[in-house]
Amino acid sequence: MVEYFFMFFLDKQNNKEKTLLTFDVSNSLMEESQCFTAVLRCVDFRVCESDHLFMSCFLNSLGEVSTFDTYSWPGSQKDVFDCVSFRNRFLELFEKVSIKHHGVKRLVVLMHWDCAGYGGLQDEETFKAELARAKTFLEDQFPRIEIVLAYSKAISDNTLRYVVLNYFMEERKNDFHASQTGKS
Repeated sequence: MVEYFFMFFLDKQNNKEKTLLTFDVSNSLMEESQCFTAVLRCVDFRVCESDHLFMSCFLNSLGEVSTFDTYSWPGSQKDVFDCVSFRNRFLELFEKVSIKHHGVKRLVVLMHWDCAGYGGLQDEETFKAELARAKTFLEDQFPRIEIVLAYSKAISDNTLRYVVLNYFMEERKNDFHASQTGKS
């Protein structure tokens, strides 16, 4: 539920009335402190909603609640390689917040079609190569975290297909749930 309010006040400095718009949004997750997945994705507004829907569907297909931490940056994981300050800050925050505080066990690295961070990239083989490079690096940094690689590609003017690379649902679902419960 969302409620919004207009608050009127007098700006004494300019002697003018101003209006402040506030929103009260109910959020049942505020008391939660744990989620098992994070996503590293591009900031592109064109794919924000569909990326979120993809992540929810992906997690639901694994029988999980569709909550996840989100790290957004132009070009998704590109600056993990190209920018030392970003790489260090991302690694620090992912470890501190997502792993230690939220209990994340999986990181989805998500690229998208026509990404400006990659100069408008539309080549699937380049997607796969960049994602493989990300996986190798991130697995070295976080050996206990499952790294999932995915990308979206345009299949029509207003439809994206999300491709999850080398992910076999039943095998991974059982392995992941066993790691959460301590069973092997």
